[in-house]
Amino acid sequence: MAEAGEASGAPTASAPTPMSDAGGGSGGAEPLPTAAATAPPPPAGADTTTGTTSWGARLAATRAAERAFDVESWYPVLRECTFPTSWAPLTREDAAAMVAAYRWRFCRALGLTMAQEAALARVTRVATGLVAPYAPHGAFVRLSTRSPKDGAPFDAAGYAAARAAAEADLPPAATDDDRTNAALRAYFTATSRTMCVHTGAEAVELLLRSERVLVDLQRALDAEGEWEMAVICRRWDDSVDGEMEFRGFVWRHALTALSQYNHYIAIPRLAAPSTRAAIVAAVADYWRASVAPALAGVPGDPYAAAVVDFAVTMPAGGGGATVRVVELNPWAPTTGAALFNWTADAALLQASPPPPAALCGSAVR
Repeated sequence: MAEAGEASGAPTASAPTPMSDAGGGSGGAEPLPTAAATAPPPPAGADTTTGTTSWGARLAATRAAERAFDVESWYPVLRECTFPTSWAPLTREDAAAMVAAYRWRFCRALGLTMAQEAALARVTRVATGLVAPYAPHGAFVRLSTRSPKDGAPFDAAGYAAARAAAEADLPPAATDDDRTNAALRAYFTATSRTMCVHTGAEAVELLLRSERVLVDLQRALDAEGEWEMAVICRRWDDSVDGEMEFRGFVWRHALTALSQYNHYIAIPRLAAPSTRAAIVAAVADYWRASVAPALAGVPGDPYAAAVVDFAVTMPAGGGGATVRVVELNPWAPTTGAALFNWTADAALLQASPPPPAALCGSAVR
């Protein structure tokens, strides 16, 4: 999750600084687990003689394999390492109504039935109860599985103001590439700021504007077997800066690599080697001291291989950095690799033995 542009020319990802004596982890690295290798045994009723299963059974198998990465699964273990969080279950009827509302708004589908309108009203009441305790900070809303970060801002005027403020905070751009990068930085900053919700109605509105939410709800509805999905609310924290979020790669409980989370932009403040070193040291220390010990004791060891997102806050006046866990993601090609590549960097991401205590070089991007 951390990357920066070069000092001259077009804004580009900062060149990797020497990272470990392991030479990028070559030698002894195991192959990247494929979906087939990490999938659970075929569900009951699957046709194992022909190797085929129904779409619903395959979706159910994927959900079962990734359920440990739902927020409500890992939050009790990492409560002290992350943001205050609460949740409430969604019923199948709730999810179906949310899918119908999205398709009605954006896909020219038929309007909602009275039952679906009643379900949406129920979801709004539930969301209101989840958001209220986080006043006056506001809340970040999401599903068990993913957030609505792709959703169109529900407050156009608020977004415009946030975009103008973000643009004003950036230094003048000298080249076309710099201007493009500045525009993207302002866009991401403004979009992030407008995801703070203060009411249940705002929370539901944001969820209903997200295709990510639509896809996850539809797949959960199509999956066979047990239903599990929740709406999650997390206390908003204004100190979190999207440009200071980082994606860590964990293999055999060891943090092997770190990248800036937003790999679409160059972040000048991350170009300085001293800044990068301070961030890497803070994240690595926090992982070893607080996060890894908590996850290591979970039955079944589901987090031995994982992708962990961190938020880092560095005091303006100096001093130690504050690190918090944002979320846990499955170790799978479906999880974004940020500035790494699941295939090309497989040996590095699965370095065996892992890099030294202080990550450096090619495993920091």
